[in-house]
Amino acid sequence: MGRQAKEDTPHTRGKLLAAAIESFGHRGFDAASIRGIAAAAGANIAGIAYHFGGKDQLYRACLEHIADRMRQGLSQNLSDPGGAGLSPVEARRALTETLFAITHFILATPEVASFVRIVVREQMDPSPAFDILYDRIMEPLHRRLCALWSMAAGGDPESEATKIAVFSLLGQVLLSWHNLAFFQGLMAAMRSAIAEGRFEAFRGEFADRHLIG
Repeated sequence: MGRQAKEDTPHTRGKLLAAAIESFGHRGFDAASIRGIAAAAGANIAGIAYHFGGKDQLYRACLEHIADRMRQGLSQNLSDPGGAGLSPVEARRALTETLFAITHFILATPEVASFVRIVVREQMDPSPAFDILYDRIMEPLHRRLCALWSMAAGGDPESEATKIAVFSLLGQVLLSWHNLAFFQGLMAAMRSAIAEGRFEAFRGEFADRHLIG
């Protein structure tokens, strides 16, 4: 009874989600383990089954959390301005403001670093749950940026050229933050390893994880 009560808390669910997002983002779906996620969350492994049902459902819950959190942070930048009739100058300003809003949200929200890792993984190798991110975040954001791009530069918002240009813009924003988050984490881990006198072991672990296979 006590164990069930411990698992049956929103706090436990939130800790499991946070640990799962970190694990899936760093390791990918296949390499992330339920046992490791539970341990990182300080929860019993049974809590995952209780709150989510299994690994697949936990991953979907992670993407739903990411999509909902990003929708909250970017809500004013997801509307379609197609009927706004903006001038090229106004459209360029709106396009710039939207990109700055995305960047500001990423930099001002610490948890987004782990979000971006999963988003980038999904873009490069979509899973069956990709539609969660696409329908709630990517499609409305991409549609808005395509509309603004076409008003600013001329052309059809549905053209291949416009879509490629906008995908390039979004990709640069996401990958820049992904790389920044990676190197910030690497530097922090290196400083810790040096302070603890285990830099050689850390270097070997890093090579095994990131450079070899």
